[in-house]
Amino acid sequence: MIKSRGLTKFVSNAEMERAEKASAKEKQDAMKPVITALSAHVRSVWERNKRAKLDIDTKLEKSSRQRNCIYDPTLLTAIQSAGGSEAYLGITAKKCSDTKAWILDILLPSGGGKPFEVVPTPLPDLPQDIVAAAEERVRQMAIQQALSMESQTGQPVDIVAINGILKAAKTLMAKHLAQALDDEAESTAEKMEELIEDQFREGAFYKALVEVVDDFVTFNAAVMKGPVLKNKKVRKWVQGPTGYEPKVVTEIVKEWVRVSPYDIFPDPDAEDCNSGNFIEKHKLTRRDFTEMLGVPGYKDEAIREVLRRYSDKGFHEWMTTDSARAEGENRQFAVGFDTETISAVEMWGSVPGSKLIDWGMSKNLDPEMEYEVNAWMVSDIVFRAVINPDPLGRRPYGKACFQTIPGAFWGRSLPENIEDDQTMCNAAARAIQNNMGLSSGPMGEYDADRCPTYSGLITPWLMIPSTNKQMAEGSAIKFHNIPNNSESLIRVYDKFSLLADEHSNIPAYQQGNTANVGGAGSTASGLDMLMKASSRGVMGVVRSLDDGIIQPILDMAIDHNMQYHPDESVKGDIKAYAIGTSALAIKQQAAIRRMEFATATNNPVDYALMGPSGRKELLKGVADAQDLPVDKIFPDNPMPQAPVQTLIPGQTPAPENLDASGNKAGGQANLMRAQ
Repeated sequence: MIKSRGLTKFVSNAEMERAEKASAKEKQDAMKPVITALSAHVRSVWERNKRAKLDIDTKLEKSSRQRNCIYDPTLLTAIQSAGGSEAYLGITAKKCSDTKAWILDILLPSGGGKPFEVVPTPLPDLPQDIVAAAEERVRQMAIQQALSMESQTGQPVDIVAINGILKAAKTLMAKHLAQALDDEAESTAEKMEELIEDQFREGAFYKALVEVVDDFVTFNAAVMKGPVLKNKKVRKWVQGPTGYEPKVVTEIVKEWVRVSPYDIFPDPDAEDCNSGNFIEKHKLTRRDFTEMLGVPGYKDEAIREVLRRYSDKGFHEWMTTDSARAEGENRQFAVGFDTETISAVEMWGSVPGSKLIDWGMSKNLDPEMEYEVNAWMVSDIVFRAVINPDPLGRRPYGKACFQTIPGAFWGRSLPENIEDDQTMCNAAARAIQNNMGLSSGPMGEYDADRCPTYSGLITPWLMIPSTNKQMAEGSAIKFHNIPNNSESLIRVYDKFSLLADEHSNIPAYQQGNTANVGGAGSTASGLDMLMKASSRGVMGVVRSLDDGIIQPILDMAIDHNMQYHPDESVKGDIKAYAIGTSALAIKQQAAIRRMEFATATNNPVDYALMGPSGRKELLKGVADAQDLPVDKIFPDNPMPQAPVQTLIPGQTPAPENLDASGNKAGGQANLMRAQ
């Protein structure tokens, strides 16, 4: 009981303890729905997806080790127990780096091209207000024309004539509107393309794309996330009284990030990121959590509970792949030492409305309905839950595989395709090294009874004392030569190295190595034919990136700009397309057509029409299409050279007038000048 005397209240220690316990119980009761209802659902999804990925985790480890030229620990132990070479040849590493460079050359050409384009739809929709205004103008034009005809003829215009006037006016107006609409749509598409390109560059899209392509050629799947809205400090230059001054402002910017294949856990039955329940694992810092306080969609009391529990010791969802991942990323595995980070899981999936209501979401939800939700959880605490804001229920992820398996989320990786070839090449390389060491000199044996002081070394002028009887028994020292089998082993290596070209669909000659190309590749035309044939394989690979990652990212970027961007001039009936595959085809066709045109115009008539400057520009285009150094082949200021007779193609030089000695006729002075 709280006693009072006047306006002053006196509280005993026991009463204070009871009040504190009651307050703590109220807080705990308030946290119960946060901890139990929704978190149990997210935890069950997390555990299910994590178990379903165990076999894939093993494949990720193997692919990472194979690219980084690291033996599996079990195999390395067996090799070391047998002794000898531990050589690991980087065939997979070379294939992955070559494929990455090839893909990036297509998606991000050196000339500054973009991997996408924004174009109007074939039949852009006309806004209703413009249609109504146009129809009214047509009606007024018809009335004015009918009145003018009446005033000129003095006779009233009948309904047939009025309908004819109206029809002609509508046809003319529709034609003008269609043209104006096409022009407006083209302008809108150009503005949207420039806007997305600017957002991509400021939001690190191209940096993320390079990292994603690296995952794409290494692992069973590659994932990009975006747009992710973040508060970011940006420095801007503003004009002040003394000139331009730097000003730091905080803006909401769109960012795109690469998500490691180790951190994604799709539904066991999912085919892409938009089906089933999808999980992404994060590593967050204490500062990340403090910046979430007060942000809509986050629970402040849940965030504070996370900080109370794990601020000092951290929290980690340990995975079986953590050690191999650290090994592949060239960093130390910090088991038991990382107290700075807190593991969180982000779930995109279906949640019953009753659990969302228990968590504290809007009471307007139907408890029996399922809702597409984005929820974040640490341990058993859900600190964020929001309905998916995308109108179509899409998730901000794109996924692509080097070799797609229909109906499966994970595909086959490039290292997987050449795993057996890499194993055989490694075995051949170890055998070659061991055989070269053994066959580099003789192996010997000696009689220990007759040569008790012999050190076993082969030295010049070595003399071993012996008796007649011992000499009759045989040599005290014998030597054996190990045969050198390196040539046959090298042939084995070459065979499986060529098979790696075939199984990866990335032949070495595509990267400039034509040393072992035989057959049709021994001629220029044959090599060109082989390169064109092999490019079909990489076109399929790039198409997977176009369809799985770039196209979904573009669609969401356009929808977000259409919905939230303040500039109305960028909005219209437009569509974005990923053009990586078509860019390669266009580039190849352009190179072929330019070469054909240059060959067809190599005649006196066309040369006379083009002149030297025109021919030079044509050849520069041909060289550029072949990725040759145009500036070096056709310098702007070439070094002065001795004058030469200019010949029109197809024309033969006039015969020289020589004297009896074979010198140019005209005297010694002319000869000296000619020299």
